[in-house]
This record gives sequence, C-alpha cells and structure tokens, in this order.
Amino acid sequence: MSEVKQRREQIKYEGPVTRAAPAHHPRKQSIYSCRRQCPIIVTSFLIILAFTYLMSPTYIDPVKVELPSLVKLDGPLKVNNKLTNSQKLFNGRLRGPESIAYFEGSFYAGQLNGFIIKWNESGLFNFSRLVGGHALSDNLESINTCGRPLGLRIDKDRRRLIVADAYLGYLLTMVIPFCSNELAKGSSQKLFPKEFPYRVTCIDDIDILPDGRILVSEASDRFPLHNFMYALLDGRPNGRLLLVYPNSSWDILVDGIFFANGVQLHSDGSTVLLAETGTSRILRVSLDGTGDYGIFSDQLPGFPDNIRESSKGGYWVALGSTRHSEAPSVFDRLSNWPSIRFILHKRTFVDYKAERRE
Repeated sequence: MSEVKQRREQIKYEGPVTRAAPAHHPRKQSIYSCRRQCPIIVTSFLIILAFTYLMSPTYIDPVKVELPSLVKLDGPLKVNNKLTNSQKLFNGRLRGPESIAYFEGSFYAGQLNGFIIKWNESGLFNFSRLVGGHALSDNLESINTCGRPLGLRIDKDRRRLIVADAYLGYLLTMVIPFCSNELAKGSSQKLFPKEFPYRVTCIDDIDILPDGRILVSEASDRFPLHNFMYALLDGRPNGRLLLVYPNSSWDILVDGIFFANGVQLHSDGSTVLLAETGTSRILRVSLDGTGDYGIFSDQLPGFPDNIRESSKGGYWVALGSTRHSEAPSVFDRLSNWPSIRFILHKRTFVDYKAERRE
C-alpha cells in the first residue's frame, strides 16, 4: 500500500490535457460548402424550369388516340431490296417535292421555295411560280409569302395544272402551254376560294372529278403546315374533305378526320379514298353528300401520305414513316398517354401560332 501511495504522490498535476488543433484543409471546406449549396442551386433551377413550363404557351389539349394493331412484316410486306437499284434523279437539286404529276412526256412537282418545276428528256426547268417578285428562300417567313405547293394534278381536258398550296390558302390553276420548256409567266389563276368566306388553314392534296369538280383535303382547320406536329400530338380530329365546284363554292364531304392527307378518286367513280394519317388508315368516302364513309384499309405498315392510282390496278400509297410489330412508332407508344404528349408539346422552344380559321 505504501508503494502505491508513493507512486500517486509522484504524479504531478500538469494542468488540463489539450489536443493539437487540426490542420486547415481548404479543399475539404470547399467540398463541404459545395455540398450545402448544390441542393439550393438544383431547387432554384427546378423552380425556374417549372415556372417557365407553366408560363409557356399552350396550344393543344391532347386526347387518347386509338391506332390500328401493328402488323407483321411478312408475306407481301416482307422486307425486300427491290428499290436498291432505283435511279436517283437530280440529286441535291430539288427541295421538298411533295407530289408529282405527269403530262405529255413531262413531270411536274412543287418545291419549298414556291417554284413549280418541270423535267423531261431535255432536262430540268422552272415551269412557274405561285407568287412572283419574292426572293427565293426555304425559311418560314418566305414560305408564308411565296407559298408551299403540295398536291398537284393535271386536268387533261382543260390542259391545266391544279396546285394545292398549304400557306397561301388556295387552289391555283396554271395553263400548260404548248411551247416546250419556257417559264409560264403570268399564267396562274386563283381558283379557290374567291368571294366565298372561307379561309384555308392547311390544304394538302387534291383530285379532279370528270365533271371538273375538285376534291380537296384539309389536314387541319386549326394548325398550319409548320405546326403539323402539334396536330399529331393533339390527337383531335379536325381535318376534312371538301368538294369544290367550278364557281368556287364548296361543300364539306366529311369532317372530323385526324390529319386528312392524300386524296384519290376510287375506280368506281362514286367514292373517294382519303388518307387519315393520324390513325394510319385509308378511308373510303361517299360522293353523294351524305357524309358516309368506311375503312378502306387499316392494316398499313406506316402512316399514309399521298395516294395515287396505279396503271396496273390498285393504288400506290406513300408512307411518311413506318410502324409495325418489330418497330412501333413513337405515336404507338404515346397514343394512350396524352399527358406525355402535352409535355412534349411544351418542350417546343419555337413559338408557333395555332390559328383557328373560320
């Protein structure tokens, strides 16, 4: 016990025990500060993004769209290489030819800049312009001024070319001169509409009946051509098929069409085929004025555009894009999701006007 006491007495009090201050590490402090500020920055960004989203213009109110079932690419639809050896004409020299018309050894087509071109064995020529006196350009402002020719048809009995313009909002008739390849200046004439109170939003395609009446598809009565994606995202059927008389009066054969596109008189002469692009099908519309129509074909491997009669029987149908069981389109995936389509339309940063035409 005495030894333990002696040891305790030998221990001297040296004051409170202190630890050395840790070394200063500026890098660790900056990382800690960044971790504290990052949530604030991200939250602020999300608030700004949400505010911008809510305040951005709203042009559509999407609805669910019922599309036909996807087909398999087998049998007649089996993938082949028949177009591998096709010949490319005027590669890089044409801008956006939508429809092609043929007459007396020459082909005619429209371009983005408002020119109607013509080509034959002698070469490629400018045939006419929808509107003269404007600089050639492919931008939207110029297209609104110079026009955008889409559907073309030849009226053989009257030797004239009928042009449907999407932006100028009318049908134009051009006399085809007997002279070969000179520009047909001043030969165009407004055909529809004239004095009747009708403003076209997006004329697309046409066909001519034997008695001179003209079938006209209007893709949408709300969205112009440059807003066609809005029309598809919206999913509301606001297209129609018109019947225009020689005096420029008109009737609506059928409306409530989801993006009315290609037009072709059926071989029976009493009905007309109409491509409904938004639902990937072709309708058969009666010409008796009752508004009756049925489905001509809804098992297409894509979204139909123009329709033209084949000289060998049947009809040629151009597909703007494909959709089949092995590769569903984006619209197949989003047809039952209108809210997602609404968000996609909000993400469009270019502010286009959706005009309602009366």
